[in-house]
Amino acid sequence: MRTVDIRLYDIFRKDLSLPDEKAQELVIALDEASTQKMEETHNHTVDVIRKDIQSLKESLKEYMDQRFDNIDQRFAQVDQRFVQVDLRFAQIDSRFAQIDSRFAQIDSRFEKIDERFVQIDKTFDQRFAHVDKTFATKEDLAKTESNITRWMFIFWAGQIGATVGFIWAFLKK
Repeated sequence: MRTVDIRLYDIFRKDLSLPDEKAQELVIALDEASTQKMEETHNHTVDVIRKDIQSLKESLKEYMDQRFDNIDQRFAQVDQRFVQVDLRFAQIDSRFAQIDSRFAQIDSRFEKIDERFVQIDKTFDQRFAHVDKTFATKEDLAKTESNITRWMFIFWAGQIGATVGFIWAFLKK
């Protein structure tokens, strides 16, 4: 027995002058009534709490659904932006493809120019080889110069001789 039951029992027996059995029956009846009332209160409280939980659950579900809808909308916006970015990248890729084709054209032109330079270089090499054969070497030039100098000296000496001879012929007369 609980202390509350013992106190009630004492009150019924001493203050109300009930016999022991009646006091005990009354305590048991009050205990059962209070237990039943507590169970009813407990059940009612549990029902109220369950309803509150269910209401909170529904409110939370609605709130979460709204939040998820907002998130879905934002993801849709992000997806649209990614589509726009993909389009821009496609444009950039096409521009790079155009640039690559232009560089390929430029490369082919440079290759043609390189080939032309190689041809020109070969032509110059052939012409310089011909010029080298045609023109005299330094030794040939040195020989030619010494021959020219000797003949110039001979011509100069002959000129002086002829001039002196003319002057002498005029002076003798």
